[in-house]
Amino acid sequence: MTAQSLALERYEEFQRFHIRALHSNAPASWHALRVALKRFRYAVETLLPGRSAECDESLGHMQGLLGEIHDLDVLRSRIKRELDGIDAPVGPLRQSIAAKRRGRIEGYRKQTQGETGLLSESSAGLPHGMAIEAATAARLRTTRGLWRRTLVGSLQFRV
Repeated sequence: MTAQSLALERYEEFQRFHIRALHSNAPASWHALRVALKRFRYAVETLLPGRSAECDESLGHMQGLLGEIHDLDVLRSRIKRELDGIDAPVGPLRQSIAAKRRGRIEGYRKQTQGETGLLSESSAGLPHGMAIEAATAARLRTTRGLWRRTLVGSLQFRV
């Protein structure tokens, strides 16, 4: 249950960044979403290996789209920095990058929306309803136990 609680926390973090990114065009929002998705995916892989096998393809696909968006943002920034002040015809290149970025964002949006979207699929198998309380309680018990062992260990070391 502790593992499920940790995975649920990562999913909720991912969901918050997902909502922010959908309402923004800022590269930082989309990069933060990418990082949150990685954290969720790694939590599932590490803590819930059975669940990982079920959703790894969809999470990998989402991560791939977000990675492409990030790559395009980095490319756009690099072109701006490197060619700033140089008389070079970069307008068509910038337009192409912007069009590809819009396409990747639209692809991400389409694949994550609705009850059958990748976002809903990714939350399957995580605690819902009353199971959240049980998972959270298990996590708190584990954390308390680790904290006590750490505290006792540090006190013994000092004596």
